Amino acid sequence: MVSIRSRRQGKSLVWLDRTLAVIFVVLFYEFWWKDRISGGIGSSFDDYSLLQQRVCAQNKGIVVVNFLDYLGYNLLQIGFARRIAEDLCWDVVTYRSMWKPGFGPDEEKCFSNALTPPLSSESLSPELFKEIGMNDALWSALNDHPMELGEAYEPQNLMVKEWSKGLEAEGKAWRCVTALCDFSEEAIQQQIAKIRSKDSTIRVVYLEDFFLHYEWMDQWRSHLRNWFSTNKEADSSCCSQVPPEDAVVIHVHTGSESEPIDGKLEDLKVGVEQYAKLVSKYHGKKKSVWIVCNAATFQSQYVKDLSIQLGGTNVVVPKSASDTVCILSKAKEGLFVTPNHILSMVGGLLSNAAEVHYLTPNTETRFGLNVTDWKYHVVENEKLKYWNVRHKNLAFLTPW
Repeated sequence: MVSIRSRRQGKSLVWLDRTLAVIFVVLFYEFWWKDRISGGIGSSFDDYSLLQQRVCAQNKGIVVVNFLDYLGYNLLQIGFARRIAEDLCWDVVTYRSMWKPGFGPDEEKCFSNALTPPLSSESLSPELFKEIGMNDALWSALNDHPMELGEAYEPQNLMVKEWSKGLEAEGKAWRCVTALCDFSEEAIQQQIAKIRSKDSTIRVVYLEDFFLHYEWMDQWRSHLRNWFSTNKEADSSCCSQVPPEDAVVIHVHTGSESEPIDGKLEDLKVGVEQYAKLVSKYHGKKKSVWIVCNAATFQSQYVKDLSIQLGGTNVVVPKSASDTVCILSKAKEGLFVTPNHILSMVGGLLSNAAEVHYLTPNTETRFGLNVTDWKYHVVENEKLKYWNVRHKNLAFLTPW
């Protein structure tokens, strides 16, 4: 017969086993599974926000961002401005000091989540309006977005710049301008903590840079995807086509965003056979392939050879820059971005593709973005090598 003592010991062991099982499940969820369901690659912001609740600045202010260059850079500029504004609970004001066909009314329709509702001068408190030296002429200069800037607009542009410099001299503005900012998360958080302080005199954050630094994006990828999700209902030119889920998308672009008709193919130094090798290695030979290219590249021998090398492909010419971003961001299986092409890299950042590839012709080409979950491939002496971006040094090239 089993003694009463043995039975009690058995029950104690069962209770202990159940307790340990519960502890294991809790730890499993907290330290692994929660990260998996929070949004996948590049979406650690969800965990970050749970650990650190947003604390608004004690004083009200505005974030002013200057649109420089084309749409790709403009999206990064909006992204960084909103990243700062979200932590301060401030509003964003955009203006354009450089004429480029970038983020305009059509793009605002396509990316309807990109900007917060337009801020009016009436919505600013009279105290803040006065404290930051705002007047009707300055407010007009900030909010007019002429798409054809010329000498007539230069006085307004100069007015905005001098205003921001004057506020900085008075300790009322933080100016993050080209080559003068530290984009590490630690440095940004320290700056935000200073502005949040009740004793802070800063009321304006003035941003003027291209913000091509992955450090600030890393914990905000899921938010960037939300802000720049394409409104397909606005216009067919916003998102004309969506690749199948099993398609490998290859973006091939020559020239600049402002010159869609450009016959020069000097940027395309990567042999078509290199693309074929990578597609086969990472995605298998049976995957469908989409080549997305601008109008000039569409007629090139390069695209024809690439299509033949890959066994017949669907070649797509987007209707607009916004359309390019949308098509690339919808890639699921795999995406090859055009090296050093900002719009292409933005599409890669917004993509949830299982693999994003950056294929560059040589080690002399600088990488535009060092994204930790992308695969970087370098062609050296006609041989493919893999670069681990975490090493930050091109000496670490691994043949495969």
